[in-house]
Amino acid sequence: FTEAQRDSLRETSLARIICDNTGITEVPERPFLFRPRGTGYTKCKDIPAFDLSPWMEKKGGPSPKQGPPGPRGLQGPRGPQGPQGPQGPQGPQGLRGLRGPRGPRGRRGPRGFRGRPGPPSNTYKVAFSVQLDNNLAQAGKPIVFPVEIYNDQKSYNTKTGYFTCEQPGVYEFSFFCAIHIFDAKVDLMRNNKRVLHSFTTRQSNFLTASGATILKLEKGDRVWLVAQHDGNSILKDSYFSGHFLFD
Repeated sequence: FTEAQRDSLRETSLARIICDNTGITEVPERPFLFRPRGTGYTKCKDIPAFDLSPWMEKKGGPSPKQGPPGPRGLQGPRGPQGPQGPQGPQGPQGLRGLRGPRGPRGRRGPRGFRGRPGPPSNTYKVAFSVQLDNNLAQAGKPIVFPVEIYNDQKSYNTKTGYFTCEQPGVYEFSFFCAIHIFDAKVDLMRNNKRVLHSFTTRQSNFLTASGATILKLEKGDRVWLVAQHDGNSILKDSYFSGHFLFD
């Protein structure tokens, strides 16, 4: 450096250098000393300018030699945020996330409209329950129960005493007979074969004959009750029942 150049460097300040190389308008006079904002700051226009005349070339004179590059300056403050750019293209679909927790139960909705009637059921239905109307029952022949408690399908013949199977399947039968003397018995018959002998219980001066069973019948099979020994001892408080279970 020439003497004039060194004098110019001595007279300038770091604050002036910052003002000339950044966009700020005021700085502390001593930039390396922290000062809170608002106190101790000087506007750039009030700081003496850097005299560059010693570096200017004179006409007809020798050109000054270029010195080595100086040290790297301080990083300036961050500028304001720029405007938002245009939206980019949509990226590929990400992986499916984990299932979240179950939410609270919602309120019960309004009642819906009534649906149309469904088709008629094809389930076979048959049942009967009958009773004696007097104390007469002939021994060795089907006991006829003429009083219908329920016999809508007319599966039990109240004139002959026979139940006739129209739908093959499994049926349940039961009976309860009151007997006045002690030597009469009641049997449940199917197609002339005994399938159930009555269980008798003595109560005071009467004997109760009862029983129940399940039979698998074919179309045309007949089931009835028959009194053994003295049939006339069976009282009218006697009942015979049966119904279809399944095919």
